[in-house]
Amino acid sequence: NAFGIAFTGTLIAQNISDTAANLATANVASAYIGSGSNIIIDETGANVAATVAQLSAIDTKNDGGSLTYTAVKDSVANLLPSGTISSYASAGGNKTLTITDTSVAATDLTKINNATSVAIVASSATTITGSAEEIRAVAIDTDITKATNWAATVSGSTAAAADLNTIASNNGSNLVTATALGTLTGTVAAIASAIGTQSKIDTKADVAVTVATI
Repeated sequence: NAFGIAFTGTLIAQNISDTAANLATANVASAYIGSGSNIIIDETGANVAATVAQLSAIDTKNDGGSLTYTAVKDSVANLLPSGTISSYASAGGNKTLTITDTSVAATDLTKINNATSVAIVASSATTITGSAEEIRAVAIDTDITKATNWAATVSGSTAAAADLNTIASNNGSNLVTATALGTLTGTVAAIASAIGTQSKIDTKADVAVTVATI
């Protein structure tokens, strides 16, 4: 080199800013990251947010150093391992969390949404599953960014007709599949609306109804 100094070994950088893909290629932390390295994930422009595995690899390698990032993009399984929010997703309570799954449970979306003060992104999900009440909660939650058109698959044996109607009013042009239900409850108007729009809400032809008393 210019100073005539011989160097062998691995060069460890104190401060590094790069994309998650470069810092943890194939989920293996870069050789330039060492204990005490301060890492900033570059999320600018078209750069993709880090996954949980990438953050974990970097965090383990830079033991004692800082890890700065504002977003995580991953599957529900990785964001909610064993049903509990990942510490990388919940850190600071202000990360932008993007779900990559095409089919998600409404309860999982709610758990992930509760881990951050920033709206989560679930626009890849074309199907949301769960009870009518669980899906309704997601359908009307403005802190969950959903696809313009997404299908709902309702589970359970009984549901409020009003919940089905609310889902149908908020899932774009896609179908609400409620054929698992044996009974619909609610007012005459709500039940009539739910079973009268089979092109939007698909219920069993012989679904039972329980009309609310006034």
